[in-house]
Amino acid sequence: MELESPLSNDWKDLYSSKTNCTTYFEKYVLSQLKNPLILCLDRLDRIFPYQEVAVGFLELLRVWYEKAQDSPIWQKLRLVLSYSSEVYIQLDNKSSPFNVGFLIKLPEFTQAQVQQLARLHKVNLTESEIQLLMELENGHPYLVEQALSHLKIEESSSLEEILQIAATEAGIYCDHLRYLLSLISERPKLLEAYRKIIAATNPIRLNSFQTYQLHSIGLVYIERDGCCRPFCNLYRQYFIEQINLLNSN
Repeated sequence: MELESPLSNDWKDLYSSKTNCTTYFEKYVLSQLKNPLILCLDRLDRIFPYQEVAVGFLELLRVWYEKAQDSPIWQKLRLVLSYSSEVYIQLDNKSSPFNVGFLIKLPEFTQAQVQQLARLHKVNLTESEIQLLMELENGHPYLVEQALSHLKIEESSSLEEILQIAATEAGIYCDHLRYLLSLISERPKLLEAYRKIIAATNPIRLNSFQTYQLHSIGLVYIERDGCCRPFCNLYRQYFIEQINLLNSN
Protein backbone atom coordinates (compact mmCIF):
# COMPACT_ATOMS: atom_id res chain seq x y z
CA MET A 1 0.00 0.00 0.00
CA GLU A 2 3.11 2.19 0.21
CA LEU A 3 1.96 3.86 3.43
CA GLU A 4 4.24 5.11 6.14
CA SER A 5 4.11 3.05 9.32
CA PRO A 6 4.11 5.19 12.48
CA LEU A 7 3.17 2.16 14.57
CA SER A 8 6.00 2.42 17.07
CA ASN A 9 5.16 6.06 17.78
CA ASP A 10 1.43 5.69 18.17
CA TRP A 11 0.95 2.36 19.93
CA LYS A 12 -0.16 3.44 23.42
CA ASP A 13 0.75 1.16 26.32
CA LEU A 14 -2.20 2.58 28.26
CA TYR A 15 -4.66 0.88 25.93
CA SER A 16 -5.28 -2.74 24.99
CA SER A 17 -3.88 -4.28 21.82
CA LYS A 18 -7.39 -4.43 20.36
CA THR A 19 -7.96 -0.73 20.97
CA ASN A 20 -4.54 0.22 19.58
CA CYS A 21 -4.99 -1.95 16.51
CA THR A 22 -8.48 -0.59 15.81
CA THR A 23 -7.32 3.00 16.18
CA TYR A 24 -4.31 2.36 13.96
CA PHE A 25 -6.42 0.86 11.18
CA GLU A 26 -8.95 3.66 11.32
CA LYS A 27 -6.52 6.57 11.66
CA TYR A 28 -3.58 5.51 9.48
CA VAL A 29 -4.81 2.85 7.05
CA LEU A 30 -8.48 3.16 6.17
CA SER A 31 -8.54 6.94 6.28
CA GLN A 32 -6.07 7.11 3.38
CA LEU A 33 -7.86 4.68 1.11
CA LYS A 34 -9.96 5.65 -1.87
CA ASN A 35 -10.90 2.06 -2.73
CA PRO A 36 -11.93 -0.82 -0.44
CA LEU A 37 -9.20 -2.94 1.13
CA ILE A 38 -9.68 -6.72 1.17
CA LEU A 39 -7.95 -8.40 4.11
CA CYS A 40 -7.73 -12.17 3.58
CA LEU A 41 -6.79 -14.34 6.55
CA ASP A 42 -5.95 -17.83 5.32
CA ARG A 43 -5.76 -20.91 7.59
CA LEU A 44 -7.23 -18.98 10.48
CA ASP A 45 -7.70 -22.30 12.28
CA ARG A 46 -3.98 -22.29 13.08
CA ILE A 47 -4.63 -19.89 15.97
CA PHE A 48 -7.56 -21.87 17.43
CA PRO A 49 -5.39 -23.94 19.83
CA TYR A 50 -3.98 -20.73 21.36
CA GLN A 51 -6.99 -19.69 23.38
CA GLU A 52 -5.64 -16.47 24.88
CA VAL A 53 -4.59 -15.07 21.51
CA ALA A 54 -7.46 -16.49 19.47
CA VAL A 55 -10.34 -15.16 21.58
CA GLY A 56 -9.11 -11.58 21.59
CA PHE A 57 -8.21 -11.57 17.92
CA LEU A 58 -11.50 -13.09 16.78
CA GLU A 59 -13.45 -10.67 18.92
CA LEU A 60 -11.47 -7.86 17.27
CA LEU A 61 -12.56 -9.03 13.81
CA ARG A 62 -16.19 -9.04 14.97
CA VAL A 63 -15.81 -5.46 16.27
CA TRP A 64 -14.51 -4.36 12.87
CA TYR A 65 -17.44 -6.06 11.17
CA GLU A 66 -19.91 -4.28 13.44
CA LYS A 67 -18.23 -0.92 12.86
CA ALA A 68 -18.79 -1.31 9.13
CA GLN A 69 -22.55 -1.41 9.68
CA ASP A 70 -22.73 2.34 10.35
CA SER A 71 -19.25 3.77 9.70
CA PRO A 72 -18.34 4.72 6.10
CA ILE A 73 -14.63 4.54 6.87
CA TRP A 74 -14.91 0.94 8.14
CA GLN A 75 -16.95 -0.01 5.10
CA LYS A 76 -13.69 0.28 3.18
CA LEU A 77 -12.44 -2.89 4.91
CA ARG A 78 -13.61 -6.27 3.58
CA LEU A 79 -12.72 -9.41 5.54
CA VAL A 80 -12.28 -12.89 4.06
CA LEU A 81 -11.69 -15.62 6.66
CA SER A 82 -10.54 -19.08 5.59
CA TYR A 83 -10.45 -21.97 8.06
CA SER A 84 -10.50 -25.73 7.68
CA SER A 85 -12.13 -26.90 10.88
CA GLU A 86 -14.85 -25.89 13.30
CA VAL A 87 -14.16 -23.25 15.90
CA TYR A 88 -13.67 -24.95 19.28
CA ILE A 89 -13.35 -21.67 21.13
CA GLN A 90 -15.72 -20.32 23.73
CA LEU A 91 -17.03 -17.19 22.01
CA ASP A 92 -20.27 -15.41 22.74
CA ASN A 93 -22.50 -15.29 19.66
CA LYS A 94 -22.31 -11.51 19.78
CA SER A 95 -18.50 -11.64 19.76
CA SER A 96 -17.89 -14.26 17.09
CA PRO A 97 -16.96 -13.37 13.50
CA PHE A 98 -18.13 -16.78 12.30
CA ASN A 99 -21.89 -16.27 12.55
CA VAL A 100 -22.04 -13.09 10.44
CA GLY A 101 -21.41 -12.36 6.78
CA PHE A 102 -21.63 -15.04 4.09
CA LEU A 103 -20.52 -18.64 4.62
CA ILE A 104 -19.07 -20.52 1.65
CA LYS A 105 -18.28 -24.19 2.19
CA LEU A 106 -15.81 -25.83 -0.18
CA PRO A 107 -17.38 -29.07 -1.47
CA GLU A 108 -15.53 -32.25 -2.33
CA PHE A 109 -14.05 -32.62 -5.81
CA THR A 110 -15.82 -34.87 -8.28
CA GLN A 111 -13.81 -37.40 -10.27
CA ALA A 112 -14.04 -35.14 -13.33
CA GLN A 113 -12.65 -32.21 -11.32
CA VAL A 114 -9.77 -34.36 -10.07
CA GLN A 115 -9.00 -35.29 -13.67
CA GLN A 116 -9.00 -31.62 -14.65
CA LEU A 117 -6.78 -30.69 -11.70
CA ALA A 118 -4.32 -33.44 -12.65
CA ARG A 119 -4.11 -32.01 -16.16
CA LEU A 120 -3.48 -28.53 -14.75
CA HIS A 121 -0.64 -29.99 -12.67
CA LYS A 122 0.63 -31.79 -15.79
CA VAL A 123 0.42 -35.07 -13.92
CA ASN A 124 -0.48 -38.06 -16.08
CA LEU A 125 -2.91 -40.38 -14.30
CA THR A 126 -5.07 -43.05 -15.82
CA GLU A 127 -8.79 -43.23 -15.09
CA SER A 128 -8.21 -46.25 -12.87
CA GLU A 129 -5.54 -44.36 -10.89
CA ILE A 130 -7.85 -41.41 -10.39
CA GLN A 131 -10.53 -43.81 -9.23
CA LEU A 132 -8.10 -45.25 -6.65
CA LEU A 133 -7.32 -41.72 -5.46
CA MET A 134 -11.03 -40.98 -5.13
CA GLU A 135 -11.60 -44.18 -3.16
CA LEU A 136 -8.85 -43.20 -0.72
CA GLU A 137 -9.64 -39.49 -0.32
CA ASN A 138 -13.29 -39.10 -1.39
CA GLY A 139 -12.43 -35.95 -3.34
CA HIS A 140 -11.08 -34.08 -0.30
CA PRO A 141 -9.67 -30.87 -1.91
CA TYR A 142 -6.61 -30.56 0.33
CA LEU A 143 -5.68 -34.24 0.13
CA VAL A 144 -6.12 -34.35 -3.65
CA GLU A 145 -3.99 -31.24 -4.09
CA GLN A 146 -1.32 -32.68 -1.82
CA ALA A 147 -1.10 -35.89 -3.84
CA LEU A 148 -0.94 -34.13 -7.20
CA SER A 149 1.61 -31.57 -6.00
CA HIS A 150 3.80 -34.36 -4.67
CA LEU A 151 3.63 -36.25 -7.97
CA LYS A 152 4.51 -33.10 -9.88
CA ILE A 153 7.49 -32.20 -7.70
CA GLU A 154 8.78 -35.72 -7.05
CA GLU A 155 8.81 -37.02 -10.60
CA SER A 156 10.30 -40.34 -9.51
CA SER A 157 7.29 -41.02 -7.24
CA SER A 158 4.23 -42.92 -8.35
CA LEU A 159 0.65 -42.90 -7.17
CA GLU A 160 1.05 -46.54 -6.16
CA GLU A 161 3.86 -45.61 -3.76
CA ILE A 162 1.76 -42.81 -2.27
CA LEU A 163 -1.20 -45.11 -1.70
CA GLN A 164 0.86 -47.89 -0.12
CA ILE A 165 2.02 -45.75 2.80
CA ALA A 166 -0.74 -43.12 2.77
CA ALA A 167 -2.09 -43.93 6.26
CA THR A 168 1.32 -44.19 7.94
CA GLU A 169 3.72 -41.74 9.52
CA ALA A 170 5.90 -42.13 6.43
CA GLY A 171 3.15 -40.97 4.07
CA ILE A 172 2.70 -37.53 2.55
CA TYR A 173 -0.44 -36.94 4.63
CA CYS A 174 1.19 -37.55 8.02
CA ASP A 175 1.10 -33.93 9.23
CA HIS A 176 -2.56 -33.52 8.30
CA LEU A 177 -3.53 -36.82 9.90
CA ARG A 178 -1.56 -36.10 13.04
CA TYR A 179 -3.29 -32.73 13.36
CA LEU A 180 -6.73 -34.35 13.11
CA LEU A 181 -5.73 -36.91 15.72
CA SER A 182 -4.66 -34.12 18.08
CA LEU A 183 -8.12 -32.55 17.81
CA ILE A 184 -9.88 -35.59 19.25
CA SER A 185 -7.22 -37.43 21.26
CA GLU A 186 -7.81 -35.21 24.30
CA ARG A 187 -11.59 -35.63 24.10
CA PRO A 188 -12.20 -39.22 25.30
CA LYS A 189 -15.91 -39.31 24.46
CA LEU A 190 -15.32 -37.96 20.97
CA LEU A 191 -12.44 -40.38 20.44
CA GLU A 192 -14.64 -43.29 21.50
CA ALA A 193 -17.43 -42.11 19.21
CA TYR A 194 -15.08 -42.04 16.25
CA ARG A 195 -13.68 -45.45 17.16
CA LYS A 196 -17.20 -46.86 16.83
CA ILE A 197 -17.64 -45.21 13.43
CA ILE A 198 -14.42 -46.51 11.90
CA ALA A 199 -14.97 -49.99 13.34
CA ALA A 200 -18.50 -50.28 11.95
CA THR A 201 -19.27 -51.75 8.55
CA ASN A 202 -22.31 -49.52 8.16
CA PRO A 203 -22.95 -45.85 9.07
CA ILE A 204 -23.99 -45.38 12.70
CA ARG A 205 -25.93 -42.74 14.57
CA LEU A 206 -24.33 -40.58 17.26
CA ASN A 207 -25.82 -37.90 19.45
CA SER A 208 -26.24 -34.60 17.64
CA PHE A 209 -23.36 -32.83 19.40
CA GLN A 210 -20.80 -35.54 18.62
CA THR A 211 -22.04 -35.65 15.04
CA TYR A 212 -21.64 -31.88 14.79
CA GLN A 213 -18.12 -31.94 16.24
CA LEU A 214 -16.80 -34.77 14.06
CA HIS A 215 -18.41 -33.35 10.94
CA SER A 216 -17.03 -29.89 11.68
CA ILE A 217 -13.51 -31.29 12.01
CA GLY A 218 -14.06 -33.10 8.72
CA LEU A 219 -13.74 -36.65 10.01
CA VAL A 220 -17.19 -37.92 9.05
CA TYR A 221 -19.68 -37.82 6.24
CA ILE A 222 -23.30 -37.49 7.34
CA GLU A 223 -25.81 -39.60 5.43
CA ARG A 224 -29.32 -38.38 4.69
CA ASP A 225 -30.70 -40.31 7.65
CA GLY A 226 -28.26 -38.56 10.00
CA CYS A 227 -25.95 -41.54 10.45
CA CYS A 228 -22.18 -41.06 10.17
CA ARG A 229 -19.41 -42.85 8.32
CA PRO A 230 -15.70 -42.00 8.00
CA PHE A 231 -15.22 -39.20 5.50
CA CYS A 232 -12.74 -41.27 3.53
CA ASN A 233 -10.84 -44.55 3.62
CA LEU A 234 -7.61 -42.73 4.45
CA TYR A 235 -9.10 -41.59 7.74
CA ARG A 236 -10.49 -45.04 8.49
CA GLN A 237 -7.12 -46.72 7.92
CA TYR A 238 -5.11 -44.20 9.91
CA PHE A 239 -7.43 -43.84 12.89
CA ILE A 240 -8.04 -47.57 13.32
CA GLU A 241 -4.34 -48.06 14.02
CA GLN A 242 -3.81 -44.86 15.99
CA ILE A 243 -6.81 -45.28 18.28
CA ASN A 244 -5.76 -48.86 18.99
CA LEU A 245 -2.28 -47.59 19.93
CA LEU A 246 -3.77 -44.93 22.21
CA ASN A 247 -5.97 -47.49 23.94
CA SER A 248 -3.07 -49.91 24.40
CA ASN A 249 -1.08 -47.21 26.15
